Amino acid sequence: MTTTRREFLKTSAAASLTIAFGFPELGRAEPRADTFQPNAYLRIDPDETITLWVTRLEMGQGVRTLLPVILAEELDADWTRVRVEQAWPGGQFKGIRMHTSGSSSSS
Repeated sequence: MTTTRREFLKTSAAASLTIAFGFPELGRAEPRADTFQPNAYLRIDPDETITLWVTRLEMGQGVRTLLPVILAEELDADWTRVRVEQAWPGGQFKGIRMHTSGSSSSS
């Protein structure tokens, strides 16, 4: 049996949802029951709007263009429905390193 990257991502995301609900003490607000938020970076709303939080600034690496298109391709979604939001220190991003350097922003 061969598994595609898209099938793996969908399966992994579904498994992550269970873990996300298991740790309310992490300081994140619980997502609505009809919203899928497997981690701090990704949220899919019932209207099929996808929100992607980026922890890097746009410095020519394609953070605000390349990453949403890659995400839409992997989720088999309409890339025009992907919103990009800048991550902020604290809250759901507490402990996540936020810096922009080299080409690591899009790799």
